[in-house]
Amino acid sequence: MPMWRAGLRDWRPPLKRACRSHHGPRRTSNTKNIMHNDLALPMAPVRDVSPTTPPAQRKMPVAFWGVAPIAPVHLGFDSIIPALRGARRKGWPLTVLLADTHLCLSHGISSEEARQRALYYRAYLERHCGISATYVLGSDLHQRPVYMQALIAAAANISVSRAKGSLPSRVSSKAGPAPLAVSSLMYPVMQCLDGVVAGARVIIADQGQRKIYSLLSAMPPLDQSGNMKASRAAPRLFTVANGVDIEGKPLRDSSSKTRISIHETEGSLAEKVHRMYAPPGGQPLVPGRKNALLWHVKYCMAPWLKEATTLHLSGGAKLLFMDFDSFEDAYNRGQIHPRDCKPVLVEALWRRIQHARSQVGDELGSWVKK
Repeated sequence: MPMWRAGLRDWRPPLKRACRSHHGPRRTSNTKNIMHNDLALPMAPVRDVSPTTPPAQRKMPVAFWGVAPIAPVHLGFDSIIPALRGARRKGWPLTVLLADTHLCLSHGISSEEARQRALYYRAYLERHCGISATYVLGSDLHQRPVYMQALIAAAANISVSRAKGSLPSRVSSKAGPAPLAVSSLMYPVMQCLDGVVAGARVIIADQGQRKIYSLLSAMPPLDQSGNMKASRAAPRLFTVANGVDIEGKPLRDSSSKTRISIHETEGSLAEKVHRMYAPPGGQPLVPGRKNALLWHVKYCMAPWLKEATTLHLSGGAKLLFMDFDSFEDAYNRGQIHPRDCKPVLVEALWRRIQHARSQVGDELGSWVKK
């Protein structure tokens, strides 16, 4: 029997439980619906995430995560999902900004396609991952007068050199026939301002975003009414581990050939897992890389299994694991070889991919090139 079979048999997407108490924003005359053919997902009215939060909710810090729907959804996001769920378990209001404007700035995508991609991301996060949140389009947030006022104030307060210094090195050093564009300097300023105007007290991001969020201290502070107020503290940054690709490299250095997306076939998934960078326990890692097999088991598989699982080793022995920590310990001590893990990882991820695609649907994913 394949390893972890017992756990996989009882695998259930967490969304089903989450949806019992959350069905998205209530449809009212103030709720904006972004339409795609016959599908309508209600997007929260911008005023729901403004600093004018009802007093009962002001006592809890608003958590915020922004994501630009650039590439087809991939499992590299899985390292940030636990932080989003953790914020909700604490009872914190959570705002997820779907940064369609940023996509237009960085990739020249039309606003219509950017909105479609935003809906696609929301369907994945809400339906497959079970993230109960207030979902807001960046293009809606950016139309608020207070956002424009704050953007002008921030632009006047940040030097060109500081804005350029907040960019990833691969962007700031861009040269040649396509030099650095003005939009590249606007991107980090707007990314920081998004959380401030959305009323966030805690901004969730991966560690690779630290440079960009260094600009938070230069953002104009806003009070509960959306007015600038010098005594207002900047949001606190909470960072999580960077996602990695199948080569164990940071996602910023990845490509579609080294990421596992929800549009893989069973064959392409098996091929990518087979190529995963996975030094056996006790062997040193190449500098700048992580063990991709361990990362995917920790973030993409283990959280989705609901009971203790049995690992069947190639020599015929069996090991029972209650959690990822015990698995990692056995792996590092050499009790488990990478070849013992890869087949079951393929099986677990294929189940997830099938469920994710069924929740997103073909219409929202139609922009993805096969």
